[in-house]
Amino acid sequence: MTVASTGGSYPAADSNVVGVGGTSVFRDSSSRGYSESVWNGAGSGCGHNAKPAWQVNADTHCSTKAVSDISAAADPSNGGLIMYCGSVAGCGGFIQVGGTSEASPIIGAVFALSGKTTGYPAKFVYKAKKRKFRFDVTSGSNGSCGVPVCTARVGWDGPTGNGTPNGVNSF
Repeated sequence: MTVASTGGSYPAADSNVVGVGGTSVFRDSSSRGYSESVWNGAGSGCGHNAKPAWQVNADTHCSTKAVSDISAAADPSNGGLIMYCGSVAGCGGFIQVGGTSEASPIIGAVFALSGKTTGYPAKFVYKAKKRKFRFDVTSGSNGSCGVPVCTARVGWDGPTGNGTPNGVNSF
């Protein structure tokens, strides 16, 4: 299984790859404890590879494979992942990262824990009965190309795909 950053280009637009988008996460007073919106650095778009069968009913507005398929926290200016890189040249201790360096490993881990790693794993994020196990991100934009490729909406959208996982049952 391969997870990749998005942007309408290879490898994220490849049907063999799970295209990962990104969100900005904010603490709030909801029962969940936080909300998400599109991270403005998330990529999205229509690729060059044929549209896979599992995307046909997703209303992507793309005649080819659309990206993203799923998303995770990626905004480095709003938390981000803190990593220790020790004495690696140019690092010197802790660094804060975001983007797909943060989101792709999160999604890879959820897939690994779910056991859905064979064949074409991206197909699992389009199964309607599993949508109740994901958080639909419905606000924000990563550009000016509009709904649904660059602007969030209910259901699939380019910057966040089918939302963010809520545990290993998300797929």
